[in-house]
Amino acid sequence: MTLLAKALFNLDGVTRSLDPAYTPLDTIRAFGNEIAMERAKRDMSPRRLYQIAMESGDFLSRLPHRLDQITRRLADNELSTRVDVPQLPSLIVALQKLANRIFSGLVLAGLLIASAQLLPYWRALGTTGFVIAAVVGVYMVLSIMMSDRKRDRG
Repeated sequence: MTLLAKALFNLDGVTRSLDPAYTPLDTIRAFGNEIAMERAKRDMSPRRLYQIAMESGDFLSRLPHRLDQITRRLADNELSTRVDVPQLPSLIVALQKLANRIFSGLVLAGLLIASAQLLPYWRALGTTGFVIAAVVGVYMVLSIMMSDRKRDRG
């Protein structure tokens, strides 16, 4: 129904280019109401209403027993729920990779800051820190790119 309405409203631009004086809104409203009424008649037929009543009757007749089971399990502290999320392991792996990358970046940033602060006092140690940071940074970037390529291929 929604797709039909969307298609009809998209026709507004087409009809405007064919006949600028024609406004399709009145036609859309008339046919939209007609379609909605036909669908409502079909959905609310006596047979469908009887089927809904029977299903509701079955549900209501079983409700006291189900409520009794639930309250008994609550009283005995045996009520439990289970959530099954099939994508959870892959999400955890992705979050671990992200956390590892962030942590490595923070360690690298700390090494760069420490090296920059050491430069005025111990130039050799500061320069060594910058070299180590550059090597670790290049290694991190290359390993990230390689692992992303493997994942894209696989």
